[in-house]
Amino acid sequence: MTRPELVFLHIPKTAGTSQLNAFSQYYGAGNVFWIGKDCAPGIWRYPRAQVGERFVVGGHKRLSFYPRHLDPLYCALLRDPIERAISLFVYHTRPELAVIEPWSDGQARSQLLEKLLARGIDPDSMLNSIRDCRPFRQQISNYQCRYLSRGRATFAAVRRSLEGCDVAIGTVASYDRFQRELWDLLDWTQETPARVNRSQDNYAAPYLQDEELVARIGALNSEDRALLQWVETQHGGLWLQLGDRRERLRRLRNLPLKPGRRKVRQWRWQDAADLWLPRGPRHLPWPLDRMLLAEPCRLLYMPTPGALDAGIQRLMLELSGLPHRDALRALGIERVSAEFATGLRLADRSEDQIAAIGAARDWFRFAIVYEPVIRLVQIYRHYFVEQREQLPLRPPMYRLLAEAQGREAPDCRLGISFRQFAEGVCSGRYDDPLWLPQYRYLAWANTYSKLYRPEELATLRADLAALTGRAVQIEAAAAAIPAWAGAGPPRQARHADTLPGDLPDDPALWCAQLVDAALLEVIKACYAWDLRLYYNRAADKDNEPEVAGV
Repeated sequence: MTRPELVFLHIPKTAGTSQLNAFSQYYGAGNVFWIGKDCAPGIWRYPRAQVGERFVVGGHKRLSFYPRHLDPLYCALLRDPIERAISLFVYHTRPELAVIEPWSDGQARSQLLEKLLARGIDPDSMLNSIRDCRPFRQQISNYQCRYLSRGRATFAAVRRSLEGCDVAIGTVASYDRFQRELWDLLDWTQETPARVNRSQDNYAAPYLQDEELVARIGALNSEDRALLQWVETQHGGLWLQLGDRRERLRRLRNLPLKPGRRKVRQWRWQDAADLWLPRGPRHLPWPLDRMLLAEPCRLLYMPTPGALDAGIQRLMLELSGLPHRDALRALGIERVSAEFATGLRLADRSEDQIAAIGAARDWFRFAIVYEPVIRLVQIYRHYFVEQREQLPLRPPMYRLLAEAQGREAPDCRLGISFRQFAEGVCSGRYDDPLWLPQYRYLAWANTYSKLYRPEELATLRADLAALTGRAVQIEAAAAAIPAWAGAGPPRQARHADTLPGDLPDDPALWCAQLVDAALLEVIKACYAWDLRLYYNRAADKDNEPEVAGV
């Protein structure tokens, strides 16, 4: 990501201090660099080293101050040139009418007034000041065009200078629209920032009643007037020019906001492209490309389909500290991460970063290993009993159903028995990730810090809390030990061959009656390595149930 992402061209006396206030409120003062506050206002070269990685820069500096190679969103506010000139004159000569910026140096302001007095400014006559004080006259002569141009102080030069740049240039008269549109681009909550540096009301009235003065200021600002009228009439008060709106939105909305400052919205799938870049060509093999990381906590989690996976993915997202976590949760972590580079997957890192992570020894790598028989029972219950009419949405499952029924167009409502399902799965003819052997998911198999069973959820919570220094929440999963684990499955299971429509209403009455001895042997042969993973870990060898049989 380039820095800065946003540059505010603070034309004097155009409400720019209000914008600084807002940027600091939403991003934190440490992420905002303001000329005159964070460095001397008189610098003449862009302070790249001082700006560093701060992503908002602003202050009283013209467009020409910023290097051409920068690619931020340039923002500015325009003001009626007569009102701006009067405001600037009052600011210089009547400080008692204006609130001074909290970071400004009152002594420096007094010194500036002394210099202007020496150069001919007349606090009692603005007309005399325009005639006799060249520095002041320059500051009110097409000054807004001069600020927004890399060349001459003309309306045409402004348009040429900003051609090809992303800009959001509003007007003080249409400030509400500028604020609303800019805050939408930045994904900010809708709050009105405090207006600061506002002079006392009605200070301009005596000046505006002076027809000679108004005419003189107008004559000095024909180009500024043309620019202001063009923005007001042709653009409705906001000149918003974005070359690639989607890319600009993605960059701006990925900036880290302070907690509670991001807009709450109803996310839609089409919003994803505004937040993240599409996933590029795969440079990591499956399943390593699916591994999730929470870099601040040095955690790596390899998802395996099962009851705990969704909760752990949500936890990894929260611990990652990534922007747009609410959008990821709402749109689906798995779905979004598969299509977009969100930063949550290991595959979102560069090859060098991945190599460094793989070689590091301070990352905690973990995964969940499910009991294979229980895993198949849960898949059958969810997809082939409770949601069997939606099987056409999952091609491998639908094909298994069709072949088990011997029909090209199977009857989803009729369904199939658990025996038909299990024998189909174990035949190897149907490739669905939900029943793929788990050992195939465990990339970097010999490097895991710990493998957990679902019934060890409390241990997992405690381990992660100790590693992260914070309480963690993971939704509980159903018990993973079969009811018949101690004595082995029944020779005859009451519901192994029962069709879904004939099963009792209460799953507790049939889930433990699906697997008989013959089916267990079929499943054990298919999932031998998964059974070893689940039952034969070194810490649990003494407690290995007889049913494992491997």
